[in-house]
Amino acid sequence: MNEEVDVVCQTLNITNADAVMNWKQVLEADQRIQQELMASSVDDAQVVLKELQDTRSQLETILTLKFETEQRSEQQSPEMTKLLKTMMGTVIRASMTSVPKLPPWFLPPYEIHFNPEPFARGSFATLHRGVWGADTNVVVKCFLVDGVEVDERTRQNIEAEMNIWYQFDHPNVAKLLGASHISTPPFIVGCNSR
Repeated sequence: MNEEVDVVCQTLNITNADAVMNWKQVLEADQRIQQELMASSVDDAQVVLKELQDTRSQLETILTLKFETEQRSEQQSPEMTKLLKTMMGTVIRASMTSVPKLPPWFLPPYEIHFNPEPFARGSFATLHRGVWGADTNVVVKCFLVDGVEVDERTRQNIEAEMNIWYQFDHPNVAKLLGASHISTPPFIVGCNSR
């Protein structure tokens, strides 16, 4: 987004070189700090398991790391990609979790921002207005589940709904843009048909 603002400022000839360089320097410094923090703990299974104490958080981390390395590798530096893959290996080894296939519809929770107040509520889920990425208006369906652990049957039902909905391509069915079956709460992101 900052780069787009820079283009607009340059087009309108209102460029402030100091401000342009400042956000880039801040971003680069933040990325260096993030990379250093990750590098310091990436191989330490005890640190990883201290942060990821339950199966759900371990699976969510594995799928999120897979998402970043498989879907977003071009946005990562080679060093960061290597760290992400090493971290994924550490989580897998430490948790003894099998590596699930990354569903084509998987979205990590940080991709979606939505209003915490639902505009509709059912017996199984709530509906929220939200934004995906910079400016895509969406509807977010958050499943009503209690506790950190979703029982296996509930998780399978939610994942089955996501798999079925993802295959639909019909003008009378809202398009599923993405989802997460392991987040708390699990959610589905669909087109906003307003």
